[in-house]
Amino acid sequence: MKTKLSIAIASLLAMPFSVAAEEAVQTLDPVEVNAKSINKKAKDVVSKLLKSGDAAEALSDEPGVTLQTGGGVSSLPVIHGLSDEKVKIVVDGMQILSACANHMNPSLSYVNAANVENISVMAGITPVSAGGDSVGGTITVNSVTPVFASGNENLHLSGRVSSFYRSNGDTLSSTVSAAIANKNFSLGYDGALSSADSYRDGRGNRVRSTQYESMNHTLTLAAQGYGQTVVLKAGQQAIPHQGFVNQPMDMVGNRANFVNFDHKGDFDWGKVESRFFWQNTTHEMGFFSPEKTGVMPMETEGSNLGYSVKAEIPFMDKHKLRVGNEMHNFKLNDWWRPVPASVSAMMSGNSFINIKDGKRDRYAVFGEIESKWDEHWSTLLGLRYELVKTNAGNVQPYNTGMMNAPDIAAAKNFNDQPHARTDHNFDVTALARYDVNENGAFEFGYARKTRSPSLYERYTWGRTGMDMMMNGFMGDANGYVGNIDLKPEIAHTISATISLQDGKNKQWEAKLTPYYTHVEGYIGVIPTTNGMTAATTANMGGAAGTNIALLQHANQNAELFGIDFPWRVNVMDNQYGRANVKGVVGYVHGKIKNTGNSMYHIMPLNAKIGVEHSLGGWSSAVDVQLVDRKTQVDSLRLEPKTAGYTLVNLRSGYQWNFIKVDAGITNLFNKYYSLPLGGVNFSEWKANGRIGAVNNLPVAGMGRSFNVGVTLEY
Repeated sequence: MKTKLSIAIASLLAMPFSVAAEEAVQTLDPVEVNAKSINKKAKDVVSKLLKSGDAAEALSDEPGVTLQTGGGVSSLPVIHGLSDEKVKIVVDGMQILSACANHMNPSLSYVNAANVENISVMAGITPVSAGGDSVGGTITVNSVTPVFASGNENLHLSGRVSSFYRSNGDTLSSTVSAAIANKNFSLGYDGALSSADSYRDGRGNRVRSTQYESMNHTLTLAAQGYGQTVVLKAGQQAIPHQGFVNQPMDMVGNRANFVNFDHKGDFDWGKVESRFFWQNTTHEMGFFSPEKTGVMPMETEGSNLGYSVKAEIPFMDKHKLRVGNEMHNFKLNDWWRPVPASVSAMMSGNSFINIKDGKRDRYAVFGEIESKWDEHWSTLLGLRYELVKTNAGNVQPYNTGMMNAPDIAAAKNFNDQPHARTDHNFDVTALARYDVNENGAFEFGYARKTRSPSLYERYTWGRTGMDMMMNGFMGDANGYVGNIDLKPEIAHTISATISLQDGKNKQWEAKLTPYYTHVEGYIGVIPTTNGMTAATTANMGGAAGTNIALLQHANQNAELFGIDFPWRVNVMDNQYGRANVKGVVGYVHGKIKNTGNSMYHIMPLNAKIGVEHSLGGWSSAVDVQLVDRKTQVDSLRLEPKTAGYTLVNLRSGYQWNFIKVDAGITNLFNKYYSLPLGGVNFSEWKANGRIGAVNNLPVAGMGRSFNVGVTLEY
């Protein structure tokens, strides 16, 4: 506690400078016709830090988006019931795939939330220029754009320092930014530190393995002139440790480096944007805390290399043509170092090769036309083609002892097969919008979206219960094995949006979006052994009746349907301030058509209502979250049911000159509740001697927390 407070005080005293966001670098025009798109501005993102240092939290209030529990800075966004790599996440133009058998380092875990200028979500129907390699939707994160001296300025200096503290879990997030620029050149730095102990639930019990520490550093160099802007970013992230309550292991190290070059240019005939990026991650899983103990080092190295070139060309006054070419190369090595035979005869000898020389190469071209036919009608038509090639080398078990007999046979079977696979994927988007008048509009459309299997879905091969549980990125404590013959997922989505608003006075607005998605070849699971055998249970140190399933990835057919209903009403605008009441209702139903079984991690009916008030420098809000009981569960994965709950959060802030102070209370009434998308509490089950069924232990949410933040900006 004292150490964290001293860091906060030192950060405040340092008071460096940061890149301001008053001026934006010219970018390609946003797609105007979009059946489902939202934006989160930087100030909203920063306010979310009062609840968490996880950048994904900035999406938690948005229509159609929920969060699947991971580590403290590694939760996974879910769009309309589709999650993880079924959702495309682009961070400053980079697509970063998870280099971990348990997906502990997803794309958003690399983001410094306080340096985000905006986050946009395209759920369901996605323009082909923003899509590709996903069936759920696209999340785009953009950092604060560099600024340059303007007007009579010869030299521009700007800066920001922020510190946020949360009492539950003794959490501290501190960020610093600095920039110096003239009219043509800009140099900036952004840094962040976030750390937390394990939090406590509404009953005061510690939720084990939820602690973390994360550090980010980014250096930005930018130049502009003659209608051209170039931005070069380089950075590093280090996560010394991060607990995962619903996984058998924790993260004991994650270090990443990246270089990102972006060029934007305006020409007489249109606009061009080109990007090149490289990112490398070294990752290790193991045990670092008494809250979860063991010996099993697992290491991963992954690299992402890519480029994109996009052009926008207006023609015939009514149309815009967008064309582009992209490449993304992902390389992966995943191995588990042996331990001494005195610790485990099963894991001694050689390194276990989980994935060797894994490669996933994507090459894409696309074209789309956006048309504004008259004052009422506009359309968007697009086609995208992707060539996806995957491959992996031969593998090996720890040793050739009798305990590893299943792995010896599995490794031979895997090595005897050809590993290379090639997929030809096509995406199609057709959208139309009819603006009735300033008070209403109607949007409708269809999208065909395709995603090829990940390396972990295709190439993991281990057949003992221990191996399979180490490849379980679902947070359900079950064991998984890959399937080299998986085909791509193809999603067909239809959606419509009715938008109503007080067009003249802007006093209220509402949107209703029903949607339906049919997924051909949905990558679900089938049982390899229904429940663990006595031998497998013994390997995991558990007792009979632990009720853990062994599953293999398999293509199935699935369907999802639901609604999103965001709304807002201005209830006061006078000398006493401005007040809004806003909310969102979300519902999604997902089913595997082959079996009739419910899909995994489907959020139950939920709603959020907030009252926001502002007066002068004051801004305050009361937020209420209501979640129905979860009865729609995946019985094959032994997913636990959860009870319904209601949470109340308070927040308030005051800004004067360059200082802003925020304060809040989350879970005001200290409600005990279980997270519907939290998976199972493996850490508690293990600490209790692995007694009973692990799927009887859903992960509890955070209890009451008092939060405070201070931001100084120049």
